[in-house]
Amino acid sequence: MKNRKICITFSLLCLFLSLSYSYAQEKEQVPHKVQEERYTRKSITRMKLSVPSDVERIYKVADFLLGFDLTRFLEEKIKSAIEIERFDYNQVNVSANTDIETLARLVKEYVDAVKVDRAKAEAQIDWRFKDLVITADDIRKIADSAYIYSPKVKNLDVNVFIVPRNRRIEMTIWCSIGIEVAYYKVDFDTGKPILVFKTYDSQTERVKVGKIELLPLPFPFSLFGPEVDIIETPLDAFERCMVKAIFWVGGKINRSMRRIPDFALTAPIVNSSSFYVYSPLTKRDKVYIDSDFRVLERQEFERDGKKEEVFRSVGWVRARKVADGEKEVVSAFQILSGSPEVGHIIREYSLLNIGLVPSFYFLPSPGFSYESSSPNVSLPKSSSGGFAFSLGVKANFATAFSINVSEFYLISDLYLLAQKTVFELGGRVGLKKKFYFRNLGVNPSLTFDFARVLLPFTRTDVGVDVTAGDYILGISPALTFEWFFHPRFSIFAGGGYRFMTVAENFTYNLEGAEFSLEGARYNPSGIFFLGGFEITIW
Repeated sequence: MKNRKICITFSLLCLFLSLSYSYAQEKEQVPHKVQEERYTRKSITRMKLSVPSDVERIYKVADFLLGFDLTRFLEEKIKSAIEIERFDYNQVNVSANTDIETLARLVKEYVDAVKVDRAKAEAQIDWRFKDLVITADDIRKIADSAYIYSPKVKNLDVNVFIVPRNRRIEMTIWCSIGIEVAYYKVDFDTGKPILVFKTYDSQTERVKVGKIELLPLPFPFSLFGPEVDIIETPLDAFERCMVKAIFWVGGKINRSMRRIPDFALTAPIVNSSSFYVYSPLTKRDKVYIDSDFRVLERQEFERDGKKEEVFRSVGWVRARKVADGEKEVVSAFQILSGSPEVGHIIREYSLLNIGLVPSFYFLPSPGFSYESSSPNVSLPKSSSGGFAFSLGVKANFATAFSINVSEFYLISDLYLLAQKTVFELGGRVGLKKKFYFRNLGVNPSLTFDFARVLLPFTRTDVGVDVTAGDYILGISPALTFEWFFHPRFSIFAGGGYRFMTVAENFTYNLEGAEFSLEGARYNPSGIFFLGGFEITIW
């Protein structure tokens, strides 16, 4: 009891100190007199979405049977999911299957012609190179753009499963889509295309007709989330399935693009304080709370008589107060590592902040006792503490769900706890709040726990091994200390206390009959210690 009081008191004290310290940091005022620097928008030529022949057949079937224009649907959804909002995209009537070498050569011819006689070059009805024919309007758009954007649907698969269940039909729709995206720019000296970025990603999603998940998690994490009934048609469910798949694969591609220098949001640090740096990026630039930025130091050196410029990574910062871009033009970024200074550059490192959390637990308190004199049951009178392993997921409310709260996380996991006599197989779902003091994070959390308690033993009268079971529920407040290494990786350790129901109604089946195990009692409440690491995948 004394250890329990000490643990609870210590946890509350740490939570109070972390809240107080965080509040003190938040009170730092953003300087008003700082250098302003506007972000230059990039113009990008968007080619027509390309699909393989087998996908075109799905288009025709959907249009014929359902009256559903799948082509336009995919173009709109892929456009909104993948394209970077702060860039200007100009559509041209040129397929993404067009040979990029030929296109680049034609653009160079147009640019060379403009240098000689602009009026004559722009007066042409169309431009031709080999078998490629492009209207004058399209060739001007391509030549005036910084990049050429080529989107392709590489595969698309839809499956429907119908299962009779409880006098009703349950219909499940599975959608899978693979998308390839490439960005090029034209070298106007050689007429060759330069590949800037190319990636392929795919996603499979599953929806049940008439049911919708409460938590917007990607497959397979969505399988473990709660669902509610809705009224919808199979076509509505199909649209919902496709939107989910495109949203997740598009989000991954979009964030991969925004982590490379050509497309990453970049700005200088114009002021700094003990815990924050300030930079002229705002909501207009699509900066969100909890967005991660790499801090870079610009260095110059000479090579073959020419000055060249490189950037060296010197730390990480995370967006905390994002200016609206009207009344305020400077945002505050909390320092997570390194020593950022005025004049350094911050570059966007876009993540949804969804990932995996493997953890290890130790429960020192003995929880099992057996007080029966039955000669037919072979069980010890008590057991010592146990160890547990859990595999969980985390999702940041601000970056993953666009909920404007800083460092709040949805957490959920499945765990297996093993003691000498008793096993627990269960899960948790809850909330975690993080307070960072540079590399160190203080993270209070609260989870709702549910588990099946398993008690294997031997019925000595018949010589049969059986397993008795019961259910437990409860809540677990915890406090962990996290060490930040990278936006994708950190380690943590801490402890907490479990407030759980007592399992004492153990039952088991033997030869088709159900029996009660009298005298067995398992109290899982008590102190626990944990440690693990976080891996951010998306």
